Amino acid sequence: MEIIKSKRPNTARYRLFRGAAVFLAAALIVQLICMLIMTRDGQMLIYPAAVRLHASKITENNLSVAEFYPMHDEISDAKVIILSVDEYVAGSYTLAESYLGFLRRFVDLDYVVLYDTNTKFRALNDAAIAGDTTDLTESLAQMKKSKSISDQMISFVEECSKENAKLLPNNKFSMFGIRKIASIADIASNLTSDLFASPGVFNAEVQTLISERDSAAFCEKFNALAETLSSALGDNFAKYQHYVELIEAGTLAESVAYETLISLVPTEGGAIFAVLPESLCRRGSPFLSMVEAYYGKTVVNRTMYYDCETRSGRDTVKRNDLGGAFMFGEDSVYIIPKTKTENFRRRLADICGKDPDDGEIYDLIGDSGASTMFAVSRSGTVTYGSQSER
Repeated sequence: MEIIKSKRPNTARYRLFRGAAVFLAAALIVQLICMLIMTRDGQMLIYPAAVRLHASKITENNLSVAEFYPMHDEISDAKVIILSVDEYVAGSYTLAESYLGFLRRFVDLDYVVLYDTNTKFRALNDAAIAGDTTDLTESLAQMKKSKSISDQMISFVEECSKENAKLLPNNKFSMFGIRKIASIADIASNLTSDLFASPGVFNAEVQTLISERDSAAFCEKFNALAETLSSALGDNFAKYQHYVELIEAGTLAESVAYETLISLVPTEGGAIFAVLPESLCRRGSPFLSMVEAYYGKTVVNRTMYYDCETRSGRDTVKRNDLGGAFMFGEDSVYIIPKTKTENFRRRLADICGKDPDDGEIYDLIGDSGASTMFAVSRSGTVTYGSQSER
């Protein structure tokens, strides 16, 4: 039986084909690498991986502060240290507690500031400063009954109280709330209370003003009723006139928060640690500008969120600042030191032909590389004790 042998391929042609294929594949790989390394879009594809690569998990053990230490030089001479958070993500307060533990050991901290009304913290702060454990326990119990404070914020407040209990009287820090007037609804509520004592003032025009929620319309109606309101409110009228001017300038929440802060916290003493909502800490915020001009060096540490739950009105929604490109661990908090990501920021700026502090670079990656940042992963929304009763 004759065996048919396959023809051998043309060796020279085969080698030429294989060489061409390898060259094309290598050229394609080199081109892809160049696109990643040398283009803005390529850098933005790398960004989530770069953040994750340099993120270190923060342990829940308050005695472990090694993760925070790389930022020591960043904040050592700061007068105000701000943690910018999404106040409706539960992990924000886990982060705040860990950060507080670090600051108490390495920074001369005299004040802790939260974004809530100061009346909620006044009795608690007085008891903590005085070292009165009975009043402190009662104040915390009253706070837990409140439907307006989340369990996570209460947990942070308790941690502040525990830290204060360890300190000598002269070394204790004070705690304040600086949320006072942040919206037209807040103004309307206060205005209603102040006008309640003036019989006959609640005519149709005043009622329309109080129910108005559009900024421009509210200011227009207030100015039209200025004479009536001035007569009814007396010395309080100037306060509301000031609020209207801030609404017209678009700085109501920021300016009132600043004014409340400087009325409560003096410039003397040690550093101020403030846990504040992102809305107050946005780039170009008048609040930050005024705070730094008044107190001195202000450092803002921003927080990113990966696959977290937050609130939008009454709805619970997902928040994912880094997209789905790179995974963080389950329900964890991470620190991303400036020293680890500043080279990435400079490289991106060079590629874009911009300064590292340029607004375009900020819009792309925020403060990453300009200051230490944090990441909260897979955390649920804040909860309230009253939710279980509903």
